[in-house]
Amino acid sequence: SFPYGPISGNGGKAAVGGLDARCDGVLFASYSLLVSGRAAQKGRDGVTTSSTSRLAQIIEWLGGSSASGLVVFDEAHKAKNTGSTDWVGASKTGQAVVELQQACPQAACLYASATGATEIKHLGYMERLGLHGPGRPHRDFEELRGAVERGGLAAMELVAITMRSEGMLSCRALSFRGTSFNLRTMQLEGAQVSMYTAAAELWQAMFKVLGDFLNAEKRYLRANYGKKNVSQHLDTSLTMRQFWGVQQQFFKQLLISMKVDRAAQMV
Repeated sequence: SFPYGPISGNGGKAAVGGLDARCDGVLFASYSLLVSGRAAQKGRDGVTTSSTSRLAQIIEWLGGSSASGLVVFDEAHKAKNTGSTDWVGASKTGQAVVELQQACPQAACLYASATGATEIKHLGYMERLGLHGPGRPHRDFEELRGAVERGGLAAMELVAITMRSEGMLSCRALSFRGTSFNLRTMQLEGAQVSMYTAAAELWQAMFKVLGDFLNAEKRYLRANYGKKNVSQHLDTSLTMRQFWGVQQQFFKQLLISMKVDRAAQMV
């Protein structure tokens, strides 16, 4: 940690360890640190300063409007919630990331994430991609977002193609060169067989209880709302999908846990 105030410190001495005599270097900051102090008391003129905000400290150190360094947002998906106009629905992290980019327009930005965006709204913090603005069909991100959401999956794929073709997006995967694998069959033994059998019997019992409950609920709804209105009050298919989904997760975790000791012996 380091004190609030200019990172350059007093007399040109850096308040952060690792920076050189001119206070230049690489500054690592977590997203939680980036938003800390934002709720603190503002300066006398009502403006948040480096004395009350970590974000303001970093912006000041980078050089603000004259900043020329590189800002790398690792695990960038943590800033995906930027909300809409006037920060409605935005997370503190998303807002801070956007404010940092806007305050340092000359600094280059790199977004790194292993988590892909499934919705166009999750790209709102990536202001430097150039997907909207001058020379583009859409003036701002909200206009782009509306067009892609109306276009559905095809429009989202078009955005991805554009990003790849214009060099905005680079995808990498870990190489399997020099690696090998083989399949081993593990037989359940003793207590594991008893545990699996007990688990199967438990889920069979729960399946029966759930079926009885749904049938009873259907009879109640038919008697009180009529046969045609049952589906409006009870979604049986959704309930069963959730049941089987949870059951699948349960047995997956159970089988994985049974393999741990054998896997450890093979290493």
